[in-house]
Amino acid sequence: MKKTLVVIVVVGLALLGTAAWATLPQVDPATVPIGNLVANNSVSTPLKIKVDGGSEHVLRHGTEVFIRHLEFPAGTSTGWHTHLGPVLVTIVRGSLTLYDGDDKTCTGVTYTAGHGFVDQGFGHVHLARNEGSEPTHFYATYILPPDAGDTLAIPASPNPNCPASVR
Repeated sequence: MKKTLVVIVVVGLALLGTAAWATLPQVDPATVPIGNLVANNSVSTPLKIKVDGGSEHVLRHGTEVFIRHLEFPAGTSTGWHTHLGPVLVTIVRGSLTLYDGDDKTCTGVTYTAGHGFVDQGFGHVHLARNEGSEPTHFYATYILPPDAGDTLAIPASPNPNCPASVR
């Protein structure tokens, strides 16, 4: 029961934070340093994680949390990769198009400033790409198992249904 309550509180705070986002004054991303803002922050509370239709994962020994500010120039991508846990991504300037490793049509979904997505991690292969004409700034919050170390991304094979420009 306590673990379920923790998950409900975390999800509730994330949703509340998203709702409050539009009403709070925004920090200009140009004034926030690029790179890790919080690194190897150990959270000892056990956590159950289930994102979208993915499997439920139990992190009995807590998590490692990283928060990064990234900037992608136009045309830049992450390359095809996966994560050891979920990643919450918030776009603060520009746009980012997300491609799914299992999508047979290779149809990307574009997220613009003030929006974002949650990658389920745990082996979910994807690629994020700046297809706009200006740099994209985004914040990524990684929720990883405690044994993940500083492994934030693991390279993966590209979606064979995608053209070479998305590989």
